[in-house]
Amino acid sequence: MDYPIENLGPEKFQMFSQALLLTEYPGLQCFPVGQPDGGRDATQIPYDVIASKRFIMFQVKFARHPLKESDPHKWLLEIIKDEIPKVKKQIVQGARQFVLITNIPGTAHPEVGSIDIANKLLTEALELPSIAWWRDDVNRRLDNAWNLKWAYPELMTGPDLIRAIVENNLTEDQERRSSVLRTFIAAQYRAEQNVKFKQVDLNNKLLDLFIDVPLRRIRGFNEPTVYSGNYSFHPESLITSSHELFETEEELQHHYQRTGTPQTGAASFVLGQSPIHNSFLVLEGAPGQGKSTITQYICQVHRMRLLNKTSELRLVEPSHREAPVRLPIKVDLRDFAMWLARRNPFLADSPELPAKRWMPSLEAFLAALLEFQSGGAFFNVTDLHAVASLSSILLVLDGLDEVAEINVRSDVVKAIEEGAERLASISASLSVVVASRPTAFENSPGLSRELFRHESLDHITPDLIESYAKKWVRARLLTEKEGSEVKKILRHKLDQPHLRDLARNPMQLAILLSLVHTRGVSLPDKRTALYDSYVELFFNREAEKASIVRDNRDLLIDIHQYLAWLLHVESEQASGEGHRPSAGAIEETRLKSVLRDYLISQGTDPSLTEAIFTGVVERVVAIVSRVQGTFEFEVQPLREYFAARFLHETAPYSPSGFERRGTLPDRFDALSRNFYWLNVTRFYAGCYSKGELASLIDRLKELIQDPDFAHLSHPRILAATLLSDWVFKQHPKSVPEVIRLVLDGIGLRFLLSTTSRRQENSQPLVLPDECGRKELVNHCFSMISNSTPHDFALDVIDLLRANGTREEIALKWKEMISSEDGLTWFRYGSHLGCMHLCDLETLSHFLDRTQLTSELMECLIRARRFDYIEQSEQTFDLAIHALLDRAVDIGTPGKKLGMCEKFGLAIDASRYAYTLTSPSHAPLGSSLKRQLAKGANINFEKNFLTKQWPAWTKAKFVVENTIEALKVPVSVWRTNLAPWDTVVSSIQASFGFSWSAIHLAVLSGAIKSSSEKGTDCSDLFDEEKSLCHRTRYARLRKGVPGWWARTCIQAKTVEQKMLFITTYFVWASHGSISQTIGDVLPIVDSLPDESWAKVFDSVVAITRIVYSGYKERGVYFHEEDIAAVQHSPRVLGLFQTRVRSYVNYGLYVAWRSHLDCNDLRLHAIFQNDAAESLFGMDNDRRESLRLISRGFQLGVPSQRFASQTYFRQRKRDGFPLELAEEVLNHAEKYPTFIVAAAEMRFREETSKKVRRVGEVAQHEGWFEE
Repeated sequence: MDYPIENLGPEKFQMFSQALLLTEYPGLQCFPVGQPDGGRDATQIPYDVIASKRFIMFQVKFARHPLKESDPHKWLLEIIKDEIPKVKKQIVQGARQFVLITNIPGTAHPEVGSIDIANKLLTEALELPSIAWWRDDVNRRLDNAWNLKWAYPELMTGPDLIRAIVENNLTEDQERRSSVLRTFIAAQYRAEQNVKFKQVDLNNKLLDLFIDVPLRRIRGFNEPTVYSGNYSFHPESLITSSHELFETEEELQHHYQRTGTPQTGAASFVLGQSPIHNSFLVLEGAPGQGKSTITQYICQVHRMRLLNKTSELRLVEPSHREAPVRLPIKVDLRDFAMWLARRNPFLADSPELPAKRWMPSLEAFLAALLEFQSGGAFFNVTDLHAVASLSSILLVLDGLDEVAEINVRSDVVKAIEEGAERLASISASLSVVVASRPTAFENSPGLSRELFRHESLDHITPDLIESYAKKWVRARLLTEKEGSEVKKILRHKLDQPHLRDLARNPMQLAILLSLVHTRGVSLPDKRTALYDSYVELFFNREAEKASIVRDNRDLLIDIHQYLAWLLHVESEQASGEGHRPSAGAIEETRLKSVLRDYLISQGTDPSLTEAIFTGVVERVVAIVSRVQGTFEFEVQPLREYFAARFLHETAPYSPSGFERRGTLPDRFDALSRNFYWLNVTRFYAGCYSKGELASLIDRLKELIQDPDFAHLSHPRILAATLLSDWVFKQHPKSVPEVIRLVLDGIGLRFLLSTTSRRQENSQPLVLPDECGRKELVNHCFSMISNSTPHDFALDVIDLLRANGTREEIALKWKEMISSEDGLTWFRYGSHLGCMHLCDLETLSHFLDRTQLTSELMECLIRARRFDYIEQSEQTFDLAIHALLDRAVDIGTPGKKLGMCEKFGLAIDASRYAYTLTSPSHAPLGSSLKRQLAKGANINFEKNFLTKQWPAWTKAKFVVENTIEALKVPVSVWRTNLAPWDTVVSSIQASFGFSWSAIHLAVLSGAIKSSSEKGTDCSDLFDEEKSLCHRTRYARLRKGVPGWWARTCIQAKTVEQKMLFITTYFVWASHGSISQTIGDVLPIVDSLPDESWAKVFDSVVAITRIVYSGYKERGVYFHEEDIAAVQHSPRVLGLFQTRVRSYVNYGLYVAWRSHLDCNDLRLHAIFQNDAAESLFGMDNDRRESLRLISRGFQLGVPSQRFASQTYFRQRKRDGFPLELAEEVLNHAEKYPTFIVAAAEMRFREETSKKVRRVGEVAQHEGWFEE
């Protein structure tokens, strides 16, 4: 068979190849990965020739995508040609045979196939016996190399995994354990072949309907840079922002295709994780978004492979069926919650478990689950441990959000975290995936973000909608004509914003398709109405088939509504008066009793109980049996919909003088204040008629004014959500009033703290066209001016882009750049997506009236307006110097590059930094093209336009020299200064002193070489010597303080000081810094602001690259070191670039005395420490809060996921309530993540006061006659 070798990656493939060679070549010498080895990945000296020192030489070549390469054989032959000189050197040393191992499949055609060509090329060129092991050679040797498969589980197939459990060290009870596993896997496979949400007249097979919902992409701003365990800022992000913002999903997809970074499907992400590492993931998705279906699919793929379901696997995407195999165990967390309550979740009456069969642990539950679902064969925790020690296990925990009661969920979360860590410690490999709604829906305990990675599902894209529609048509067995009509109507309807929003949820898309097929173009606008129509459709179909439904249709609908209310109430409670605790299910005997009581209460003949029971559980099938003897709603959104309908339709009329409790407003008050009932609240509000909407608005006003909710975004988010659900469409006059509720005062500030796309697990607030969208867009435009903090402006722009159309934003932007705040709006043009769409005439008209500063040039380059830049010599010259000064990053290149773009890429340090860590031997140009978004080809096309401007000629010279340097193999760049020198020298020859040349030269010092010592370049400022050799020599003097002291004295000009300071703070050791900082500090403080900015940005950028492993960067500055520089904020900031994450505090304390400092870069680099202090246990949190506020006012952009990164990783009471209140009372002074964290703290306090809806109903007598 063909093994998934690409799962290994290049470094592990080399180690695997060495292990494979050992089976045939005893005494093999294996060389370390990623070090200069002269072309030797392994050698062997046969025993019979040890004295002569002759050896066999082995070399490994790995292609990441060998089956997708357009011509992989040509690529390999080019690599072989490049390696021949190295091999010839080894012949002199005694090499007598050469063997090449690769994962590329060879071709067998005589004389012209790649196998024969390679063997001939090697033998003739080397004049010694040579052979290549191609993919088939590796595969056949691996067939029988059982131990290797286990050492490299990425290669494991389904049958291999079962065999591992049966044969490896499980001598005792091995047959029993393997039987349990096989029967358990088969049972779960059989139970999960169909999707949970069963649709009308449709084949509901999982594989027939599955689409891989993408994980969310945060759109629009630079990724934060990791300085420590948390996210920190790279000060360059204050200047550059190369990623564009995208208005539509189509634009976003086009960008991903252009840059080679497509959205990742959730299933692809989970299945693609390497089994060599443990991975813990929380997969969050909104109601009906498909999280349970995704985990169901992932488990089924593994089960099909383990059970060798060949025909079914053909329906699975190749990358999924070739992914590393795991032993899947899927758990319903409602069952686990019952287990922790010492109830048996596998039996209908849920009896109490005997003490000897129960332990409140995850492992004990898993063992019981395997025992039960395998048919009752004995299986205990010891067996589980034995299996785990040999297996790659996938543990899927579904439905955390359905464990509703706060205390119960806390117990479940604690048990999961403790159990997962215990299992990870003994497992060969463990992957845990927890599926849940976002915790913000219920504000309940969530899994640790230090232990679990959190990912969130995104909307399904237009392509996925089209794919699902095709699958739905096939599964529905429609004729070609019918299918075409359905897809045509769907495409037409998706042009309407409100229906497009409905279709972005997989469950709602399925409902839409059913309605399109039966009703054609007449589709509902509102979310609740969509479900109304679907339920009507379902009952219409069943009424045609069964008299029990036809004769009792209204009664059956009423019963579904009542049961939904009852079960949702009970799912929120810790226990339900003796029956199943918090599981949302009901036993058969109790269901019949409830039905009988309901019939009597409605004045209906109780003898209909059995018939109605049959209609409920057999005909309508919204209620299904998951555990034998119990029943529940098949999907939670249906239960929530029916519960909302029940509450609305049973609300009493309360006339004056005959007042009653439990009216529509009373019920909305209870629902809207309970986070667990949020989805019910949305359905409930969607039930309101036109005449009832006035009371709904009154209750929203009351909610916003409630002291417990006044500081929360929840009331405004709820109001905005109801607008987006089209609740108020039937009464347009009410829309402006609701909009005012959302936006009045600083309402939008609270909304941004929750809905900004720069916050994790959140969706932007998007309002429909007739439900406040235009009002919101206008309000956003009014909030940005010269005085608006940069961070807040970016959040507002996020919201603006999510709601405004391209045309109206562009039109408004053109108007705004002519206003008093025109320069501000011009700067934000690229963020808004207007700059790159603006016509050249309008752009020229504005800029001709404005002095073209370097800041404006940065905006033009960021927006890729090279058409304007290259239309005149003046603008081109300014752009070239902005790039030379590193004032702006060239960004991700387009398809056709002009001179400015080619030049920007030629001097871009990030392209060359790639060589410092890459093990590639291919030419740098071809490696960049495969690996980096910035790897565009900068070669000149035949018809490339040439201009006779001096700057153009100089730029062309640099590009031409760089093109030659890109032909040099990566391995040479990694170990030799020559190619670096080619680029740097060409920049200097053309432009003299330029900061980009300094930056590249300092970075080049990071090469790994024992020969490049720069011994004749001891003078850092000797311009007669190569700049790269001078900075290399400086690096090698890192621990010689005397050299640094002498060099410091020699720095006279500003340019020399800039070079010295950059080299010093990048390469000098702690000892050298400690002894010389007194001399260096005055030079740092004397730099002009513009020069200082260049130096600081370069130090941060280079230390990020060369100290990414935190080994050398881990400097510990003692108290005396900090005391010597505490009066210099600049030096404190430079120190910060070199310290370990856990010893920052002393520097931060010194920095706190510089609150009045106006340096944006320094505030940015210390913001991480300020947040750590604020959310940690620092005694001076108020000072940290002042520093964060100061940075915000200066324009420091906050990191994307800051509120979650800091707040959720610490104790929930770590943010003092009084500080949180201070923030919320002056929210305009603080960045979004601080406002979000403060609100989260208040939300926790509020959640403690929330009353369960069932208790409110009982206390207020909602259903009393």
